[in-house]
Amino acid sequence: MMDARVQQVELGDFAGPSCLDPAVSLDELAAFGTALPRRDGRLFFDYWLAHWRDGRPPRRADVLPEELGRLLAQVFLIEVEPETGRLRYRLIGTGIAAGIGYDSTGRYLDEVSAGFPEALRARWQRRDALCVGQGRPVCSGWSLDHIGRAWRAVVSLRLPLIEDGRVTHLLGFGAVE
Repeated sequence: MMDARVQQVELGDFAGPSCLDPAVSLDELAAFGTALPRRDGRLFFDYWLAHWRDGRPPRRADVLPEELGRLLAQVFLIEVEPETGRLRYRLIGTGIAAGIGYDSTGRYLDEVSAGFPEALRARWQRRDALCVGQGRPVCSGWSLDHIGRAWRAVVSLRLPLIEDGRVTHLLGFGAVE
């Protein structure tokens, strides 16, 4: 049974409380972390949670790649363009790129997903709106059948990095199974 502080937003996707809410507690966020399906994802979440300072979530500058160790190959970083809100992959870990068969570093998410099924793209847009617009951590999973790899599945965790009251980046963990 999922903790009441963790909200299933649609089949395969669930979200934690808003990090933009100054009243959110680390205990509420920790409940989201315990619901994550993978141990390495929980370790990654714990890293993010450990970087909260004075009641605020981490900023991009607080995340140090050398601290991520063996998790680094599964990390991705998405930049939120301040003027447009458009999302761009700044980094895709080598483990993710190998698992899906390509590296999207430097590309916009809408370009990467342009040829994918509309239902999947719409689902991802809703997920990213929760993370960027509401500052909520989100975990989702899906099959890679849309790129001819139906035998593989992805578990993706997106965590907001916030500066000056807005989400500037999404720090992510992706596992291709």
